[in-house]
Amino acid sequence: MTTPNANNDSPEASRRPDGRKEHLSWEAAIARYTERPGLTENTVRTARNTLQTFYRDFVSWDITGPAGVPPRTVKRFIGRASLSQAYRLSLYSRLNAFYSWLVEEDYLSEEDSPMGAVERPEPPSSERPYLTPGEFDALTSAIRRDYEERSKAGGRRGIQEGEIIWVLPVLK
Repeated sequence: MTTPNANNDSPEASRRPDGRKEHLSWEAAIARYTERPGLTENTVRTARNTLQTFYRDFVSWDITGPAGVPPRTVKRFIGRASLSQAYRLSLYSRLNAFYSWLVEEDYLSEEDSPMGAVERPEPPSSERPYLTPGEFDALTSAIRRDYEERSKAGGRRGIQEGEIIWVLPVLK
């Protein structure tokens, strides 16, 4: 058994029998991860908020640090139906960076990281849905018909050149 050492990231940090550094609590791991040099204030805040939300709201109460988190917990966190594909990818990237750091710093082995069993979400499609020329013609014809019917009912004579019309009712 090793002696606990508050400064686990020092070269003389106490080690477990497998050679890894001592177990870190969530708070200690997040603090060390976000106190690395060169991080912007926004990066620190985003990482801290993501990791705190993850462990407070999704990780079982009996898992007291990043070690031992099952892959299904990560999948549940990033796979929520309410999240956009882009945000799922962002959350995955944040957790993956955190767990990669834990492995690089010898707090976890590659095998103990849940990220190896979690597939990276697909990036969102960059393709935007546009109207085909036929759809555009059908839409503008429907707008014109709707507006002309409303104009006649109001005593007007259709769309005038350069006039801006209100099209919301036909788009509902």
